[in-house]
Amino acid sequence: MNRQKTNKENINTREVTTEIVLRNHAGQIVPVWNETWLGKFLREHFNFRNRLPLLGFYDSVLRTHNIITNVGHAAANGRISNQGGYGVFTDIAIGTGTLSVGATDMALFIEATGNGSNRAAATASQVTTSVTNDTTQLVITFTFTGSFAITEEGIFDGTAAPTQTTTTQSRINTDTTVTVTSGASFTNNDFVQWEQEIIQVTSGGGTGTLTIARAQKGTSAASHASGTTLNDITANGKNLLAHQGFSAVNVASGDSLQVTHKYQT
Repeated sequence: MNRQKTNKENINTREVTTEIVLRNHAGQIVPVWNETWLGKFLREHFNFRNRLPLLGFYDSVLRTHNIITNVGHAAANGRISNQGGYGVFTDIAIGTGTLSVGATDMALFIEATGNGSNRAAATASQVTTSVTNDTTQLVITFTFTGSFAITEEGIFDGTAAPTQTTTTQSRINTDTTVTVTSGASFTNNDFVQWEQEIIQVTSGGGTGTLTIARAQKGTSAASHASGTTLNDITANGKNLLAHQGFSAVNVASGDSLQVTHKYQT
């Protein structure tokens, strides 16, 4: 029997990888912690962050993979077909949130601002990984004037960070109101990322007590401690293409952090 040969394209080739290099005030490279799969598993599932030999190693470069978000998949399709009004995804943000990243994320958990950490446009180019110009490369360097423990990073289609506030009470997954330090910039119908959950403000916008609809946009309702961050992703923040979390990279004033993204299609 003759068998017809077919050439099948591997459509699961999209990949976003990131390299992070830390330099001190003198420009010297500072080794950073790279997690093994076990170290990442323990950090994400049990918040175990001890740096032990089986859990990781120090290297001159932190190499890690990003999760492409649900919005990111829709945006990539929308850019191809000129649908949805998505911008160009060349803006990079860093943050200090320590939760596990997921496909439903629409913002960083705690985006860093100030002291050289503000979201900014990267230098974009096309490079070759397997096929000519099959990879978008984004490069940006942050130079700090303060100290941070950087634990997350993401790609957006805008430079404006989301409006943020913090809660002043703990809430369980069935609560439909929450008090905040300031709700002045939150308006009714806005969608808000609250840790790993997306909520919607249904009333009380502009006040210190927000009435909310829980578990929006494919997320699950969860309990949240007092002092957690609310990110208004309707007013600002734009669209999150990819999100990654990693073991803390501790930076001080005078340090610089170079982030290089490679997004292969």
